[in-house]
Amino acid sequence: MSTPTVAWRKRLLPVAATLLLAGTLAACGSSGGNGSSSAGKSNDPPWCGTKPITVGYAAGLGGNAWVDTSVAVYKNEAAKCSNITRVLDTNANADPQAAISQFNSLVAQGATAVVVLNGTGQALVPAVKSASARGVAVGIDMSGFAPDANAGYCCGLIWDTKAAGRSYATWMAKALKGKGRVIVLGGAAGQPSFDAMWDGVKEVFANYPDIKLVPDHWVATSEAQGQAQQAVAAQLANGPIDGVITDYADTAIGAMQAFQASGVPIPPIATNEQNRLGCEWETLHKSNPNFELYAASSLVEAAAQTLHMAVEQAQGIKSYSGDTAYDSKPFWDSLSADKKPACDQSYPQQAFMSGGIDAATAKKILGN
Repeated sequence: MSTPTVAWRKRLLPVAATLLLAGTLAACGSSGGNGSSSAGKSNDPPWCGTKPITVGYAAGLGGNAWVDTSVAVYKNEAAKCSNITRVLDTNANADPQAAISQFNSLVAQGATAVVVLNGTGQALVPAVKSASARGVAVGIDMSGFAPDANAGYCCGLIWDTKAAGRSYATWMAKALKGKGRVIVLGGAAGQPSFDAMWDGVKEVFANYPDIKLVPDHWVATSEAQGQAQQAVAAQLANGPIDGVITDYADTAIGAMQAFQASGVPIPPIATNEQNRLGCEWETLHKSNPNFELYAASSLVEAAAQTLHMAVEQAQGIKSYSGDTAYDSKPFWDSLSADKKPACDQSYPQQAFMSGGIDAATAKKILGN
């Protein structure tokens, strides 16, 4: 996921796997109604309200499986409300100017409840603040803005990336027995969530004087596999890397490829789960016995709950203020006998296994 990542969150109430049933992923920038009347029906969920409403989802990060799945969750949840007449979404591909223009376009098209997955630092703050002042309910899905940005949005489910950083680092210190050189791979440059994750990592490693962070800052990769591979390869040219911390499976895979291309054994990696990561571990651990893997749960289900909050705010059902922290939980841990990483061949490689999504639904969203 980040996928993903900007405030990359105490735990959100789980959203059932049924959020994704019968859904297919539509192209970014698409729109569509649910084909029913504009008045809310008595069997609609209470969070829908009754007034006709247009909703939007503004993804700032480039299209990847985590973002695609989050958008699919949002669309399928919106389809539960007969009074949601248009369902819009955009993807800025980490381009700040595109993020601003696309967000403004959603508002111009009449969206009064907009979910934002930020991926462009603080670029969107003025636009969000302006829209919020005009009554648009803006909800933040996992990745938001710096705490002092005062963006004015109504509500947010924000990944507690500092807590995640502490979890990654605590596991890494155990895997490395308190000694080694560790690289931290992040998302788009300027994402505050990775600053927080970095702080959490440093907080733990302060107790381990023989663990060194290389380089002395987190490395931006836009959560892209190729950029992660390049970043790790560049750092390997400056010395060994004994561990990798990153929040997304794509960057973890990119790191693996860099070690393989350099003829270096794959070291322990701490990240978030995805099916292909389990498949890679099952295959590569046999020839890389020191390749241990920790993977926290994915966070895609949060898009639905964020939509609930934004719609409730726009409909006057509830009034929200501020963020709700969301803390991911351990899903795989190769150091633990009962949490070994696993590969499920019935699921797409890109599927997120911690969300409770069945194989058929995952294939509809992500393909085979």
